[in-house]
Amino acid sequence: MQAQDVASGTMLTASRSRPVAAYRTALWLALLTYPLVPGMLFRSRNLVGASPVLAALCLLLSYAWSISGPIAAWLTLYETDRGKVNRREQPQIAREAILAAIGAPFFVLTAAVLAWFHWTTYQTAIWYALLAGVASARFLPPPESRPAVSETMWRLHHVSALLLLVFGVAHVGNHLAAVESLSAHVTVQNILRVVYRQPVIETVIAITALLQVWTGWMLVSRARWQRATRLRNTQLLAGAFLGMFFVSHLTGVFISGRLIQNADTTFAWATGGPAGLLSNPRSPQMIPYYSLAVLALVLHAGSASRWSLAPVLGQLVAQRICYALIALGIIVTLVLLLPMSGFHLA
Repeated sequence: MQAQDVASGTMLTASRSRPVAAYRTALWLALLTYPLVPGMLFRSRNLVGASPVLAALCLLLSYAWSISGPIAAWLTLYETDRGKVNRREQPQIAREAILAAIGAPFFVLTAAVLAWFHWTTYQTAIWYALLAGVASARFLPPPESRPAVSETMWRLHHVSALLLLVFGVAHVGNHLAAVESLSAHVTVQNILRVVYRQPVIETVIAITALLQVWTGWMLVSRARWQRATRLRNTQLLAGAFLGMFFVSHLTGVFISGRLIQNADTTFAWATGGPAGLLSNPRSPQMIPYYSLAVLALVLHAGSASRWSLAPVLGQLVAQRICYALIALGIIVTLVLLLPMSGFHLA
């Protein structure tokens, strides 16, 4: 009987490990081919003249592939937790998931930094060096237990998150005006800039974003080794993405945009003007970068809202609000793909 129980337990573990292996394979395929994404998106747009339907299909497939890494990362963590795998004993799984989550903003960050020195040809080499480094980390010993995150750290993270969320909602709303036209976006932006372009307020926003990066990484570095629910994993990966995005975006806007290019960092500057991000072979890398940033913001805030609102509104209402926010985030992300690709209503 004991031998039979051991055998059935082994078979169950093996059956649960197969989905994890499959999703990890998909994750690495997405990462290894990610440098091809800009070219795939660009060539899809060029098919419009020959066949608009084929162009749209290829564009959708290319975009789906560009975001397949984070999706595979979430599925990997989900199957890992469903199979009751100890993440601390197999830390490589969490490392790979975090890598896939931050891939798009890291790729853009390297392009921005390398452009300062006219070394953009090394972008792909740095990308594969990062992949090699994370792959080699599997030979490291399991991580040691970390002390609990302090109450002060939690409060800093929550307060800075609320401040940044207010700006983020206004910022995304401003970008939605670009669906109508770039001039509509500029009109809304000029109104908002009266507030957030004040030196004190702009400094507070930048410091708040950096606080989110610091406190968020402290939380992610502890939470990634712990078994979690689907929403917790969503919050974890979205938070990791946002941390890297804030670093990349602040670098792009304040150093590349304002300091080096002396440019007005509008939506047109960020998306290549009326032609959009599909107008040249390198710009399409910004499509998953910007669209996943909007989605990650809503996913992270929406997931957190469930636990924040539950004591006040109850579990059921808080859960419904959480899922409604996530659905809204997906819709907004898809809508913003239009002006990013150069399509406007006016």
